Amino acid sequence: MAENSNRPDSGSQVVSSAAMVPPPVLRMYERRPYVTRPDAPATHARLCEAEGDENAYCLNFNGVDLITMRFPKNVKPGLRAHSDGDFQSQPFIQQFQMWLNEDAAVEVEFRAPVEMWNMRPRRAEAGEAILGQTGYPLMFGVNGLYLPDWDLLVSWHGLPFEWRGREIVKSGEVWHASLMLKAGRRPWVVLIRPHYYSEHLGYATHQPWRFRPNPKAVTGWCSWEAYHSDVTQADIERTAKALRPLRDYGMEYMQLDDGYQTELVPPAPGHDVPESWLNLNGRFPGGHEAIVKVMRDGGFQPGIWTNATINNEPAAEASAFCLRKEDGSLIRGDWIQYVMDCTDETLARQVTPYYRAFRELGYRYVKSDALRHLIYDGLQEAVRLGLMEPEIARARHRAYLEAARQALGWDTYYLSCWGVLTSSIGVCDAMRVATDANPSWGAYSMQLRETARWYFAQRVLFTLDPDHVCVRGELKWVRMMLSLVSLTGGLFMVSDKAEDYDPVRLEMMKKTMPGLNTRAAETGPIDYASPACARMAKDIPLEEASRLMSHIDDDEAPFSSLWSIHFAQNGRCWTVVQRAAAVPLKAVRVPLDRLALDPARRYCAFDFWTQQGGLVEDGALEFGALALGDTSVVALTDITSGLPLLVGSDRHVSMDAVSVTGHQATARALSLSLKGFKGLEARYAVWPGALKGEARSEGAQASVERRDGLLWLTVRFAEEEAAVTIE
Repeated sequence: MAENSNRPDSGSQVVSSAAMVPPPVLRMYERRPYVTRPDAPATHARLCEAEGDENAYCLNFNGVDLITMRFPKNVKPGLRAHSDGDFQSQPFIQQFQMWLNEDAAVEVEFRAPVEMWNMRPRRAEAGEAILGQTGYPLMFGVNGLYLPDWDLLVSWHGLPFEWRGREIVKSGEVWHASLMLKAGRRPWVVLIRPHYYSEHLGYATHQPWRFRPNPKAVTGWCSWEAYHSDVTQADIERTAKALRPLRDYGMEYMQLDDGYQTELVPPAPGHDVPESWLNLNGRFPGGHEAIVKVMRDGGFQPGIWTNATINNEPAAEASAFCLRKEDGSLIRGDWIQYVMDCTDETLARQVTPYYRAFRELGYRYVKSDALRHLIYDGLQEAVRLGLMEPEIARARHRAYLEAARQALGWDTYYLSCWGVLTSSIGVCDAMRVATDANPSWGAYSMQLRETARWYFAQRVLFTLDPDHVCVRGELKWVRMMLSLVSLTGGLFMVSDKAEDYDPVRLEMMKKTMPGLNTRAAETGPIDYASPACARMAKDIPLEEASRLMSHIDDDEAPFSSLWSIHFAQNGRCWTVVQRAAAVPLKAVRVPLDRLALDPARRYCAFDFWTQQGGLVEDGALEFGALALGDTSVVALTDITSGLPLLVGSDRHVSMDAVSVTGHQATARALSLSLKGFKGLEARYAVWPGALKGEARSEGAQASVERRDGLLWLTVRFAEEEAAVTIE
């Protein structure tokens, strides 16, 4: 290695001795032949000179030059090297520092052979929006990158920076992004936290190099709140026909819930658990085959519910697979009734067969219920009685889930229900985070607040299921909840009788379907202190009860009320902001940096539910007052360039991540690729730039009118795909 006069100052003040020998300078920055492992082990990044770059240094992690810093010629950097910055061994944290003796601009490039997400390395604070993302946007002021395949969080602190570009780019097999730092004597601090979710946050079963939850968006209907356990085959047949028009808008699944199985599980002494789930009761004369056929004929993927409860006392008493006390009597747990012992032998006979049968019958979405009661009220009841060790209880609970997953196959969508169960992480695709929903404000409030609480996990550990939305509820509450679940990427299931869907409610569903595959854009430790209870006191006004039961005193931007979802897809970058009234909210001006937007830029704001546009030029977005449960959804598009740009639509609340599949803007034309279905009419709002407003189209009829400073494009689809150019 050649001598370099700009070789960095390490800042080390360790006095060397015969027992503490520092490495030679030439060896300090040499490149070593490290390997790249899929599990990205928790070891420190090493500093080395960049290959082919003068006065540039890399932090090499897991055999990859993850961070490259390029300094101006003749500027000598200070760089803290190697294990000097190792803060803690487990969970492992490395703090790297960089400083200069003079002010200068430094380019920093991030490169990896695995996916990278821009991620705020903390949860939203007072007045800030909770951040989500679709695609790979780079967000203003968001000072972290998360590599989901490696479970690695990299964050940087202490100096202002500006992204170069608007999204993370994949070139060949390499993902990369870069930024510019204003560096000087104040140190720039980089924190490297391997195994972030599994060790730093404590979710030990999260091993993404082995399993990542299915990130697909899920939209469908569930029978529970429509019919409860009185559901019949005729109900499913009637509903499948009634919901068929929603298939065109993105409804994909129909899921039969509690009520099809035999009343007793197992059905009789000497019989096995699978018989209760595979031999249906008299309300379903056609059996599973008829259910699957009806759902498929309606255009839907079939889904099914099942449960871990054993409720037949004589059968449990006669069995060899239920947990017992020392005197031989059955252990009986709250909710779970009698408790399966979950040994390998028991699982092979009592669980695997019916989960495998579900797959063979054609179910592609399976909801496994009472899992919380199996562990908390069942297996851990044996722990409390001194009959089982805690580690064994946890291992057996995990074994139950793994047996079900192996039987279902990895391509069946698997929902764990209910509550966040760490045993389910690494096995299930989604997790219920709220209690059973209903059309009361208490239920909607819990769905909103628990989505916020657990959002750091969204499509990292699992997809959040806030439980089904009851569309028959108060209209403003329904509009808020449908918008939120769609935009934040939650499991989008509705649960009402088809006759409850009047034209207004149907229109709301159409404008929010399908749900999106949005994921978290912020992470950090969870706050457990706020109440999760859905109960609302009935002897005081609902508005007051909503504050008391949620511990919310802020009436401007309390946590859970402000969301900023950033999109980068199909040639567009835009942000959708939702304000949701968890409590009554007063009018407010929200600074754009609290939405992870650059306040120095110029934006067009478009309100989805009012279909009105306006300009944001003073660094803040204005919201009017909102009554309890009401909502505003506003798209913000950066129009600083002066180019014509799509800024809104009436097709989908995302404005429009669903029907717009391509977007190309020049000073003279805006070209859109669109997706819909024959007969669909959709309207798009366009910031005109210098366009005259003349449209030509293929696959659709298109017309343009100029109003309120925007061009309004109306498209009537003649085919599923259309192309429109406005000049």
